[in-house]
Amino acid sequence: MKKVVIICMCWGLSIIAFSQEKQYRIVVKFTNIVDTGFVHKGDKFFISSENDSKSDPIIYEGQDSIVFIGNVDKPCVGGLHHKSCCNGYSAYIKILLENAYYCITIKADDIKAENYYTFNTTSATHNLWKSCMQSLGKIGKKKNNLNNLYTDYETKGDTQKADSVLNEIKSIEIEKKKMYIEAGKRNPDNLGIAYVYAGISDYEKEYMEIFKTFSPEVRNSEWGKRAQQHLEKLEKYAQTNNTKEMLLGNKMPPLQGVLANSNEQLTIDTDYIKKTGKKITIIDFWASWCSPCRKVNKEFIPFYIEHKEKGLGVISFGLDSDKTPWLEAIVKDKLPWINISDVLGQRSPVAKVYNIERIPSNVVVNNQGKIIGIDIFDEEKIKELLKK
Repeated sequence: MKKVVIICMCWGLSIIAFSQEKQYRIVVKFTNIVDTGFVHKGDKFFISSENDSKSDPIIYEGQDSIVFIGNVDKPCVGGLHHKSCCNGYSAYIKILLENAYYCITIKADDIKAENYYTFNTTSATHNLWKSCMQSLGKIGKKKNNLNNLYTDYETKGDTQKADSVLNEIKSIEIEKKKMYIEAGKRNPDNLGIAYVYAGISDYEKEYMEIFKTFSPEVRNSEWGKRAQQHLEKLEKYAQTNNTKEMLLGNKMPPLQGVLANSNEQLTIDTDYIKKTGKKITIIDFWASWCSPCRKVNKEFIPFYIEHKEKGLGVISFGLDSDKTPWLEAIVKDKLPWINISDVLGQRSPVAKVYNIERIPSNVVVNNQGKIIGIDIFDEEKIKELLKK
């Protein structure tokens, strides 16, 4: 970040210093300022960018607004940071930063509200990215609701409605694909589209075809190069793998590995699940080095003990590449359910067939070994499944 100039606007009075170069100008306004809110006198605000540069902080002293002025050589990921002087609280608002005007209005009385700030900008890069993220957010919400609905129908044995919901889920995937394609076709000269394409999660051959129509400036930019590499990786991965969501409604792929408490090799498939007599079985993917995984597992133990006689089964598949820490973690965390692993880490064929991209992760199967849910961690939801 170069030539960063800070302007404090105090009660409507402003002192403005401009250079002759093109600059960005970020105005942060505060509304509904109250003593019990999250903005207090002494709080610090500053701007950062992905090259680790930061503006000098502005100390909040009761102003109606504060202003940051500076310039960047090219669009980059930046953000507005807020660090509280009272409780150590910090907040971050992401910005695709370029030399443009930004206005962020913060409701200073409640940061926990869903929309505690509004954002306006002349940045075409930021506006394109934000528009795509909002569309993806709506699509993701609809998909999550449909996944839950499918699980409900499947556990009730209403296969007709379950199949209908599966078709709706497929339609949602088509909607997402259409959004990416249309955004690419309409914005071939906008650097923001390269940033969006670098974050695509599912492979479609049309994405690379659309990418090739982007302007040379976009394709050859840092974001453009990232997008191309990312799309190439997705293409390679898609040749041998399905998305986890595509497993929904199908029989579970077999799990093969060694039992933690013996050297016995075990295959867990639909026949194995049927013999357990459990109403539902959670197949949990974790690793000893994954702190969130271990936290989730330990917190789930009391629930499991309470409901194992009510039809709940759990099978944990370890994604460690070293057997010793895997076994030590099981003993230390006192995991009471079945634990198996092929001890191949990220090279595990099980992880690939289940398309495990991050952990903790799980799939839920019914008493026939059919996958009826994905990434269900909510205990109330699990209770509902056990009642059906």
